[in-house]
Amino acid sequence: MKIMITGSSGRLGRELKNVFPSAIAPTHEKLDITSYKDVYDFINTFRPDKVIHAAALTSIRECEENKEKAWNINVEGTKNLVKVSKLISPKIKFVYISTACVFSGEEGMYAESDLPNPKNYYAVTKLIGELVIRELENWLIIRTNFVPKEPWPYPGAFIDRFGTYLFADDVAIAIKEVVEKD
Repeated sequence: MKIMITGSSGRLGRELKNVFPSAIAPTHEKLDITSYKDVYDFINTFRPDKVIHAAALTSIRECEENKEKAWNINVEGTKNLVKVSKLISPKIKFVYISTACVFSGEEGMYAESDLPNPKNYYAVTKLIGELVIRELENWLIIRTNFVPKEPWPYPGAFIDRFGTYLFADDVAIAIKEVVEKD
């Protein structure tokens, strides 16, 4: 089984590389998902059986301040991966890493069947990405939030925010279990 991981230089991507050590895991320097040609050449060369698409611009602030960049990475990049996957390997298993932020966060715990209600541009782009991957035959959406196991970089910052965050390494292990079941 050949697995391709996008976003391998990100927090979750690094953990995914640890649990899938033989995966093809290009950094954004080696694979620009916003370039159809780059995506085509990469997938055509490696021909993965499964794609775990973890690449994204995840900074909510940066997404709000640079909507074009957020759209290009989170939506157009996903479109490129989907178009090429459909063309080269229509039965490819495509795992899309979305976000729990597609929900407003105002209702408490959410179920898979709840209607999304994104409150920021990052969440909007991820929700659109969810719609894009549904063009494929074999897809899975994982809506999650995670944090790395490293010291909090803003020790003096306190905010009134509650969540059910998971550690990135635990999310990667769960993704592996799901991917290997198929």
